[in-house]
Amino acid sequence: MRDRYGFLDLKPREIEDSGWIYAYGVYYPRHQAVRHQLSSWSRAVILAKRGAMEIIDRFGGLIAGMDALERKLCDMVRPGVNYPEIHLAAHRLIGELLAAERIVLCSAEAAVETGLTSVFFPHGIGHLLGLQVHDIGGHQTAATGGTTPPSADHPFLRLTRTLEAGTVVTIEPGLYFIDLLLAKARADGRGRNIDWGKVAEFAPFGGVRIEDDVVASLAGPENLTRAAFDAPAA
Repeated sequence: MRDRYGFLDLKPREIEDSGWIYAYGVYYPRHQAVRHQLSSWSRAVILAKRGAMEIIDRFGGLIAGMDALERKLCDMVRPGVNYPEIHLAAHRLIGELLAAERIVLCSAEAAVETGLTSVFFPHGIGHLLGLQVHDIGGHQTAATGGTTPPSADHPFLRLTRTLEAGTVVTIEPGLYFIDLLLAKARADGRGRNIDWGKVAEFAPFGGVRIEDDVVASLAGPENLTRAAFDAPAA
């Protein structure tokens, strides 16, 4: 699928016997700001339904919730914003979604404070885009050097810098049902605040990630990939 921004290569797949068709893909932008850069894009979308399964509609609601919060995070990509603040905002918003969907049985604040959101969102909110997909210098303090490592609570954050005008980053919140992390939460007591019935329903789908490539522009966030879904193909 092509639009005025680039080319979207969608790869539909079906979960066997689930009646649910999903897609993932790669977006190749034509925008001058990234024409010499590699793109980073991933998306979970429902393309079609087969059968009348109530769980499909509930999981579709989870995708919609993730899409809405990802848009809010993209709106934070502005010059002068400290990128780790976007990461922390992602945890707060995902905590709110988990509580609203009754996947966790505590408040959003408690889910963040106890590390429960990290069970479902274990990675960083994104990274720099440049000549490499995961561009270098994400922990560089300043042009003169130095290193600003991520905090111990969020060790996988690839970018700890304050955004400058023209910086291109990914925003990619995710909500996953990973057996290893869920088992750890069950063992260390955090599982008391998880609705395991809901987890069992959603686990076959694996999870949701919504990702966009965004420029921190002086005129406001410039989303380079959203148009692939929000506008009809040209």
